[in-house]
Amino acid sequence: MAELGGAFTEAAVWIIRLVLVAGLGWGAWLCIGHILLPARPEKTLDLEHFATFALLVLLITTLGGFLHAG
Repeated sequence: MAELGGAFTEAAVWIIRLVLVAGLGWGAWLCIGHILLPARPEKTLDLEHFATFALLVLLITTLGGFLHAG
């Protein structure tokens, strides 16, 4: 039973790592996507910048919580 718990924990850690990397990648795309893509309405860019900030704060605090707990 201990092996099952260890395997589950390891799988959970890898899933969390993948989600964090995907979230950071998405946040980076929101930051630089407007440079690569054609112009869009300014209101859309403001919303994307706010969403990027909120996403990065959430990911960094989650990562900090895991590092602090470990």
